[in-house]
Amino acid sequence: MAVQRLVDKKLQSNHPFSLVSVVHMPEYLAEPIAVFQSKTRTDCKVILTEMEDKGINMVVAIEMNKLCGRREVNSVRSVYPKDNIRDILLWIAQDDLIAYANKEKILNWFCKQQSNSADVTKLIKDATKVIEKI
Repeated sequence: MAVQRLVDKKLQSNHPFSLVSVVHMPEYLAEPIAVFQSKTRTDCKVILTEMEDKGINMVVAIEMNKLCGRREVNSVRSVYPKDNIRDILLWIAQDDLIAYANKEKILNWFCKQQSNSADVTKLIKDATKVIEKI
């Protein structure tokens, strides 16, 4: 991701994060918590990382095999803190979007999530069942 695009994303109200929180993005992408197929684009993956901003895990949207000149690259299209854990749980438990999960990391991530919502608690249980089968 070009530095200017990263700065532009940071300035968007729906993508609030500190630039400091993405300094080590390549390392976090190399060891993700989970990888999901994008709901909106078949050529994109959404990566749940251990990268955090204000205690919220960040996701990175990547366009796979994008032609850049004569080379194919994996292009970072977006990065933002994902504060709605319900969405991620739905991606696993109901939408069947999970492409990869580091079982230990994602089960630990589930344990860190707290909710007073019975719906989210049920989704955590359902998502845990899916992950345990991987």
